[in-house]
Amino acid sequence: MSIIYSSALNENYTVCCAGQLVYVYEKSGRELARFPVKNAAFAVISPEGDSFAVKTADGEVCMFSFEPAEQTAILTSGAYEAEYETGMCFSPDGKALYSVEAEGEGSAISVYYQNGRKENCSLDGVQLTHIEYKNGFFVLGKEGESCFAARFESDRLTDVKYISAEKYELCYNYKRAQVRGFTVTAVESFLPQNFDYENNELSISSLLKEG
Repeated sequence: MSIIYSSALNENYTVCCAGQLVYVYEKSGRELARFPVKNAAFAVISPEGDSFAVKTADGEVCMFSFEPAEQTAILTSGAYEAEYETGMCFSPDGKALYSVEAEGEGSAISVYYQNGRKENCSLDGVQLTHIEYKNGFFVLGKEGESCFAARFESDRLTDVKYISAEKYELCYNYKRAQVRGFTVTAVESFLPQNFDYENNELSISSLLKEG
């Protein structure tokens, strides 16, 4: 099999992105399916565990189901070569997928609902690099030369806290490795040598609490 660049798993399935293919495995290790997805970067599994989304290096987002194992939708087609990481995550109830996407001179947070509805929040002049849910939605990004962490609520950023470039880079690269399941390739590519990621968990929300 190809080199595994990223891996996402729950109690029943493992989803591996290997460049041009996405592999799905059952808990037993049996291959359930494989899908051709150009430049597949990483996957996230829904809280219910019945579906997953894959984001590619050029911004395409695809949805898949586990049973049956099939592609169910292309939420947005790839339209750019990402110069920075663009994260995505499910809402805690699994009813919506939040995806950071490039838009004009800035970023947008697109929210895709199970019923096919889409909401879009444009953020001109702001480049977001990650979004995650941890008792609320939190984002990491840049505004010009300034780096920040913030809370995302409805259609705006709140509790914006500007952080040092060094702190941003560490969290930024940690998130790049984390969304890829801390695979060997991801750890070697993004984290400092000998960084103990197992005992140094970084969350975007924690950056807002620091003095």
